[in-house]
Amino acid sequence: MFWKTTRTPTLRSLTAPDEVKADARAAFDVAAGKLAALTTNHPDLLVLSTEGGKWVQATWTDWSQGFLGGQLWLLFEQTGEERWKDLARHYSNLVYDRQWDDRTHNLALLIATTHKQAWELTSDAAGWRASIQAGRSLASRFDRTGKFLVTDDRPSATAINVMANTPLVMWTGLETSDDELIDMARQHSATTRRFLVRGDGSTAHSADFDAVTGEYLRAATARGWRSDGTWARGLALSIYGFTAMYSLDPNSDWLDVARLNARHWMHETSRRGDMVPPNDLAEPRPARPWDSSSAAVAAGALFHLAQYVPDEEEARAIHEHALATFQRLASPEFLASEDGWEGVLKHAVLNERIGLGVDESMALADYFFLEAARDILAS
Repeated sequence: MFWKTTRTPTLRSLTAPDEVKADARAAFDVAAGKLAALTTNHPDLLVLSTEGGKWVQATWTDWSQGFLGGQLWLLFEQTGEERWKDLARHYSNLVYDRQWDDRTHNLALLIATTHKQAWELTSDAAGWRASIQAGRSLASRFDRTGKFLVTDDRPSATAINVMANTPLVMWTGLETSDDELIDMARQHSATTRRFLVRGDGSTAHSADFDAVTGEYLRAATARGWRSDGTWARGLALSIYGFTAMYSLDPNSDWLDVARLNARHWMHETSRRGDMVPPNDLAEPRPARPWDSSSAAVAAGALFHLAQYVPDEEEARAIHEHALATFQRLASPEFLASEDGWEGVLKHAVLNERIGLGVDESMALADYFFLEAARDILAS
């Protein structure tokens, strides 16, 4: 996970078999070729998704701009080659000013992937300072009445994908001994658990609150099938976020939510007979069978979650599901080994509801896939 900084000791160290590590090495080999071509042929292009397998300028949104620099840091960490470090610094610097951007909830995806990794891999003090500022900028979005971090989509609302960014506020509070920030991260996580995570471990995409009273009003979705559905990437990001929160803050509530989410993910993907689900897990007749971005997030999240789960049998099941998910993504169906396709993973879905980036590569998917590969090789 991009949270290499942890405070909670793991219970076990689970390793991947040689064949899975071979798949992880193959993933890095493919990514190295794709990223070398991208940075050479399209210098300074910060991408979101492909069209027909070709990267295009991100015009719809800019929340994905940290993933290219993040992938380059992962390549440097894996290979130790200076060329990847130089490229990683360059592409990280392209998002440097986003540390002050209080208009987005995606500051961890922008800054933890880039400047926090720079600090952790090279002891770059500027990377630490940028990450601290990003955590404070994100905390400025905290709604004190409703006790949640506000989503980008609309005021007086939060969303399940905000959980992947929430640990940045917790980490910033811990690093600076700021109890207010720590409390904000805890309150947002508790609000998410109460209003966005259902009893069966499925998740709503977003929740609206009364702007004056902070009272919960309704569930909604801008990505999934319906408001009562389960947007697959949102569920995966919930597993990721609550696991990261627990790694920083040993509150059993965060671990319990991550485990509950994981059970639902594992049940649904096992029931379908495919480790890579469609865009929404609740949709009875999905138009397309896969969203590789959700599986890429889940693979790494489950891999880390298994290290914290106290029950040995449950931990083993989560671990094996993580490895099976990664192997499915590393198969020829998803790993774009061919030269004509510019992304690393095929069959990702950016936003099915508006028909954007559907059955394409996606910067988020490529980043989380490589992050999982890195962690598998380090196991």
